Amino acid sequence: MDCRDMTEFMLSMDNTTDLPPEVEQHLRGCARCRREFDQWAVAVGSLRIESGGLEDSALTERVMRAVRNEAPRTEEQPTPLRNWIIVGTVLLGGVFGLRFSDVMDWLRTSFGPAIDVAMSLILGVFLTGYICMLVASNLSRVLRVFRLR
Repeated sequence: MDCRDMTEFMLSMDNTTDLPPEVEQHLRGCARCRREFDQWAVAVGSLRIESGGLEDSALTERVMRAVRNEAPRTEEQPTPLRNWIIVGTVLLGGVFGLRFSDVMDWLRTSFGPAIDVAMSLILGVFLTGYICMLVASNLSRVLRVFRLR
C-alpha cells in the first residue's frame, strides 16, 4: 500500500470501520500518513453527534417561530399589465382575423353557416375567460381604478 492508497482509504472509510492490517502496517512505517490519519481522526471525531440531541421542544418551537417571523414575506408578483394587454390584443386580432381567413371560408363550405354561431360562442367564451383571469389577477388594480379600495 502506498500513500495515495492510504488517502483514498481514509476518504472512503466509515467512522466505525476497523483498520485492515495493510493500512495499520503502512501507518506504522509512514510518518506523514500517520500524521494525516491522526488529524483526520480528530476531525471526524469532533463531528460525531451525541445521541439524545435537542430534547427541549420549547427551544425548537422558539427557533422556528423566530425563523418564521424573520423570513422575508413574499408577495404575489402580478403579471405586468403590459403583458396582459399584448396577449389580449393578439387574441382579439386572431378572433377578428379568423372571420376573414381562408380557414373560415373552408369551414363555412364544409359545415354551413352554423359554424359562424359555433365559432362565435367558442371564441366568446374563450375571450370572456381571458378577461376574467385578467381581472382576477389584477383585482387590486381594478379596485384602485374604480376607487373602491
